[in-house]
Amino acid sequence: MTHPKVKRNHLKRKAAIYIRQSSLHQVIEHDESKRRQYQLVELAKSLGWNETACEIIDDDQAISATQSYNRPGYQRLTAMVALREVGLIVGLEVSRLARNCLDWYELLQIAAVFDVLVADEEGIYDLSQFNDRLLLGLKGIFAEAELHQIQARMVGARMSKAERGELRFRLPIGLEWDDATGKPRPAIDKSVREAIALVFQLFRELNSIRSVLHYLRREEIDLPYQLRKRGLGPRVEWRQPTSHALSAILHNPLYAGVYCYGRRETTIDPIGHVVHKRMRPRDEWIAFLPENHTGYITLAEFDENQRIIANNAYHFPGSQGAARKGSALIQGLAICTYCGRKMHVHYSQGHTSYLCDFTHIRYGDPVCNRASARHVDGPGTLMV
Repeated sequence: MTHPKVKRNHLKRKAAIYIRQSSLHQVIEHDESKRRQYQLVELAKSLGWNETACEIIDDDQAISATQSYNRPGYQRLTAMVALREVGLIVGLEVSRLARNCLDWYELLQIAAVFDVLVADEEGIYDLSQFNDRLLLGLKGIFAEAELHQIQARMVGARMSKAERGELRFRLPIGLEWDDATGKPRPAIDKSVREAIALVFQLFRELNSIRSVLHYLRREEIDLPYQLRKRGLGPRVEWRQPTSHALSAILHNPLYAGVYCYGRRETTIDPIGHVVHKRMRPRDEWIAFLPENHTGYITLAEFDENQRIIANNAYHFPGSQGAARKGSALIQGLAICTYCGRKMHVHYSQGHTSYLCDFTHIRYGDPVCNRASARHVDGPGTLMV
């Protein structure tokens, strides 16, 4: 005998069993939770669904439920509900489906519109009934509050250790943790130490990231990169230098003997699902402890390097960087016929041209393609 809330129109559609665990560690280590979630098929069968009508959605294993845009399984579930393919949604508990009220109430609203039941280990809920909708809404609030409390405890402990300089995190190449002192130290590998020191020495002489890159490429000097694989630990791999790698080294105050934490801030737009990252000013860092460990340069030299790099850019008036405004008509639209990348605009002494210089900027290779804007922007011409 089926549940009184289960109607014939529900049984004509599928029962979606949603399975999720928040991290890879939980997926590997917490077998009991995984087993309980897969056994929810039996709950759907007890409510009147055949096993063939039960669809397991486990695409979101090892993904947190704080957001929905990065969960393909959750997106597939909501799409199935909107297409009237689902008559029952089954989850171990509310927190498996969503850990924020925005996603949870959206799912409840869709389920109510398309007459879909929701079930967990504690009962079955009909979203067309006010009491059931109220109860699930409260469960969603409790799930979000529980996540907030968990994060508050974890973040609070992490911040406390960081303020004392005791929190360990992944160090950049050329630095490693000293178990005796609990502080970072230069790498034991001499070749790695010398490569990082060479970068700072060249910048001290050349005053330009691009010049350092060209020198390293011309002399065929590779830079060390740190690779990490689960269970294997870190290992060093030597690759050709890039402007991004050089910038990461020169912008990191850890190389100046500073213990720092909280330099970056990440926020997520819940509507557009866009991740925004910004570098915080130094006075907003959670921890800033100068002369904490032995570095490759001093803090004064690090600050001077930042001033030189900023002066080489175009971010503020009076700098020596390139201008960003001009007469080019199709800036950002011109495509290179050789490699297919977008071409950039270059202004020099009143002459405007389009450059395909991606590999030139990143690796120091020759410019791939160049075309005069006078010919490209002229009437009756084609983009190169």
